[in-house]
Amino acid sequence: MEVIGFFIKEMCSKREETIQFPVSINNKTAIKEIEEIEVKTIGKKCLKVCFEFKTEYLHQKKKMGEIKISGHMLFIHEDHKKILNSWKKKKTLPEDVNVFLINHVLRKCITKSVSIAEDLALPSPIPLPVARIQKKTETKYIA
Repeated sequence: MEVIGFFIKEMCSKREETIQFPVSINNKTAIKEIEEIEVKTIGKKCLKVCFEFKTEYLHQKKKMGEIKISGHMLFIHEDHKKILNSWKKKKTLPEDVNVFLINHVLRKCITKSVSIAEDLALPSPIPLPVARIQKKTETKYIA
């Protein structure tokens, strides 16, 4: 199981003029379509997996902003025919394949959406680490 290519086709982002707080942030990732293609450079058939990643910023159900990234990735799997048939029949994927693909999209798109959110003065779509001053504790030696 391997992703051999990741391609962003479209990035759209917007925010309202005034942001009202508190803001709830929802990240959604979806597999939109799957098709079999041949990659001539490697001489193999693989799956072209189309995806959409979206971060929505809401205040009391009113949209304050949105970041949307869509594209496709090229995916190689030893049972790609079985995966393709499952998708064509039920629009579902085996759980391990679905988790693998969604995690790949998240890794690629979350990093981009953090940067876009900063440019739009929106909160980060994921919590970022924060440095804090540590309180000094006394070390006591008890013999």
